[in-house]
Amino acid sequence: MASISSIPSHIKAWVYSEYGVIEKILKYDPNVAIPAIKDDQVLIKVVAAALNPVDYKRAFGYFKNIDSALPIVPGYDVAGVVVRVGNEVRKFKVGDEVYGDINEHAVNNPKSIGTLAEYTVAEEKVLAHKPSNLSFIEAAAIPLAIITAYQGLEKVGFSAGKSILVLGGAGGVGTFVIQIAKHVFDASKVAATASTAKLDLLRNLGADLPIDYTKENFEELSEKFDVVYDTVGESEKALKAIKEGGKVVTIAPPATPPANLFVLTSDGAVLEKLQPHLESGKVKAVLDPMSPFPFSHTVEAFTYLKTNRAIGKVIVPGLDAAGVVVSEVRKFKVGDEVHGDIVDIAVNNPNTIGSLAEYSPAEEKLLAHKPSNLSFAEAARLPAAILTAYQALERVDLQPLLVLLYWNC
Repeated sequence: MASISSIPSHIKAWVYSEYGVIEKILKYDPNVAIPAIKDDQVLIKVVAAALNPVDYKRAFGYFKNIDSALPIVPGYDVAGVVVRVGNEVRKFKVGDEVYGDINEHAVNNPKSIGTLAEYTVAEEKVLAHKPSNLSFIEAAAIPLAIITAYQGLEKVGFSAGKSILVLGGAGGVGTFVIQIAKHVFDASKVAATASTAKLDLLRNLGADLPIDYTKENFEELSEKFDVVYDTVGESEKALKAIKEGGKVVTIAPPATPPANLFVLTSDGAVLEKLQPHLESGKVKAVLDPMSPFPFSHTVEAFTYLKTNRAIGKVIVPGLDAAGVVVSEVRKFKVGDEVHGDIVDIAVNNPNTIGSLAEYSPAEEKLLAHKPSNLSFAEAARLPAAILTAYQALERVDLQPLLVLLYWNC
């Protein structure tokens, strides 16, 4: 079993010990025992996690009879770095950047230690290597939603040349259904519903017919569709919008027969299959403008998610999310992966807020984009030491007398 020696025995996480409204029961716990891994699992240092409606529905006890035992750390989606691998793991090694939905079955005994923690575990088969062109924040927004979108389309036999109507096209799953139907399955026509302010987003994602549900009733349109993908719980109306022989797939119960109720099975192979489309930019994650929420504001993030006003996905960076930009300047944008020594002059009035915190400020000039081949753990070791070495060598060239390295990095 490969490992990193600095892995702690206890971790910080968000936990609930009873079922109820998630904003009331979710508590920050700085002393949760780190989960042990099985032979087919890896331990992941969480860099970012995404919230999903299933998180607060689970917390409310919707499927408590088949849930894991309390207490529970919520969270399904993760993007992070592998820090320990089980004996049977072959696809990943320590230091690999990965992403995935850690629960193979969303509502049948999901893990008690989810992704809203410093570390989490997942089976090798539910993970994939993070696309190198995506930040951890972008990658965390993808797994559960994109797998749900893809498998739902497969379930109803969607294929090239067919038309589709997506109900809830601006949501986490809906944004991916539009893109996958258009760019992966080659749909003949994609229609989607959203509120007035979100219609441009639907167009940008590839929708041929954006429908403003505040002004139009989609079920009354003269045009009918081969498939309706319902993400909002309107399967009865959806049945009125399909052609003869058409199909409805819904992820929001109850499902009115003959609509197909669908629950995903997490599968890293789906992420790998879709990776070329993610790398090309044809399919991309949509991040809500309010994201990312600080780890310390996870409760507020859930409150926002439950308003149903979110566009795309709501993201929470991991506690050790140093290296992910969350406030923009000219050289960097939100989501960029960076590294650097945050103190300009080491012993002259250094910052009062250093890097041993959830968030740390740094001048733009002190940072650089993290090399894509390095993990965060590797990149964090470089700045002070490598700058000291390089600048000392430069100084020798200019004045070959004496170089005094008084600061031990």
